[in-house]
Amino acid sequence: MKYQIHDKKRVTEILDDMLYFKKHDIDVTNISFNRFENEIENGNISGHEDDVLEVTDNLIETFKKTKENFEAGNLPIPEKMD
Repeated sequence: MKYQIHDKKRVTEILDDMLYFKKHDIDVTNISFNRFENEIENGNISGHEDDVLEVTDNLIETFKKTKENFEAGNLPIPEKMD
């Protein structure tokens, strides 16, 4: 990712979630930042740190919900990740 996140807590949380997903064979590879990139290109947002942190917080919330759904048995049976 070409945007820097200078918040150790957020980075650690994302990395912990990614390791959790890998351990449980949950595929989160469909997550992209295309919309974020498009918003910058269209001039709707600047792409400065505040925007990056907002996107990061949204990602953390998405990961949290994904974990909650998995733990509640509400996700499809995971396919093996390589």
